[in-house]
Amino acid sequence: TPRVRPAHFDVNVEIFPIQGFLKVSAKIRLRDMSEIHPPLSFFLHETFQIQELSINGERTPFSITPASREQTRPACNRVDVQITDPLPGKGVELFLRYNGALKTLPQWGRQKRNHYALDDHIGADRVELACYSGWYPLWEYGPGFDADLHISLPEGWRVTASGKLIDINVRKKRNHSHWRSASNPDLIILASPRFRTLQVPAGSDFGTIAVIHTSLPQDYVRRESEELSGTLELFSRWLGPPTRGESGLRHVFSPREWGQGGYSRPGIVVTSEGRILAALEKKPGLSFLRGNAHEIAHFWWNFARNQADWINETFAEYFSLLVVEQLQSPEKMNQWIGSYRKKVAALPDKAPPLSQIPAENSEYGYTIRYLQGALMLHAFREYMGLDAFMKASAEFLHRFAKQNATTDDFRTFWSNQKPLDPQWVQRWLDQPGGNVIRSEEKQKKSIM
Repeated sequence: TPRVRPAHFDVNVEIFPIQGFLKVSAKIRLRDMSEIHPPLSFFLHETFQIQELSINGERTPFSITPASREQTRPACNRVDVQITDPLPGKGVELFLRYNGALKTLPQWGRQKRNHYALDDHIGADRVELACYSGWYPLWEYGPGFDADLHISLPEGWRVTASGKLIDINVRKKRNHSHWRSASNPDLIILASPRFRTLQVPAGSDFGTIAVIHTSLPQDYVRRESEELSGTLELFSRWLGPPTRGESGLRHVFSPREWGQGGYSRPGIVVTSEGRILAALEKKPGLSFLRGNAHEIAHFWWNFARNQADWINETFAEYFSLLVVEQLQSPEKMNQWIGSYRKKVAALPDKAPPLSQIPAENSEYGYTIRYLQGALMLHAFREYMGLDAFMKASAEFLHRFAKQNATTDDFRTFWSNQKPLDPQWVQRWLDQPGGNVIRSEEKQKKSIM
């Protein structure tokens, strides 16, 4: 049976930061299918209370059971809608009304070993909501949907969210805003009473860059805006327009103490302000060009799903190094390549190969999905030459940008690129652990 997926969200959310509480009403039009078979299931944050659930205007019974915990879904229940017979697959609208407070979990990087973490938060200091908490009905992260997001916050709170701002006004001492997006994989809300914005023109025809923060040094903000502009200029030159998102970039520094270093959604990059401030305190002139370029790269490299998500991370990581090479120096890029080689060479033989690595960063996942993948692309570039490699990368991107690329798609495409040896490409994909580095060095000697 094909998976049920949303086609359009129309979400009204009232947020009460001081109380740490939200109220939501959501209309979800499901994607047209021939039939929708029972059970109709989705995920929702485990502490939320559902007051109403209906399908096409008729109240429908439902049950709630705990869902398996995952890094990207640490606090969700599964909601099973009790339809008994298949529904005609066209024109199905699911309506929910619910409220609640987010479960309290430590921020990413502050959890105990084998425990789960959550950066999403509703409080007097900040609001940060994304798919990780399941604050809205969630099927899976990845496939895009259209959305209208209506947000109500106390007067004085500054907000940015998924999509383009359609309208904003103040009524009854509350700030009301309407955001609209197309083909978006997530509904994000970021708000603070202390947000400040620096807006500058972007490179090429990309529109504007807005750096949104609460307490970053102004010299850092201006320096970073220049680096962001240069990064967008390079990606646009190499790969053409972004494959998702509106023109323009909002880099939002969420005022949390720790959490993820950064993540991106169409047109938005979200970074932990606390982590940046801590790093700048030790080294005021520090540049975060590589990490920022990685997140911006996902405006292009975002089309592989499930196990093949390593493709997104591999290309984003290597293209961030290409930005370092261009905007900083080839020597700086080579330093990163050298450090990646040491880390990948230290992987044990039991570590899975790229072709089998799960779509998560626990244990060896980060080293394999980001660093080993970037080394593979660097090796491809060395043998093909920069111009041929960039041309092939752009062709691969645009061939699969609107598809769900798989590891086999990657294998087939790059095995056919000259002068790469198909068996060598297979080794990069299928050899586990540090063996791939030793094999690559042998191959390099034989070719050179």
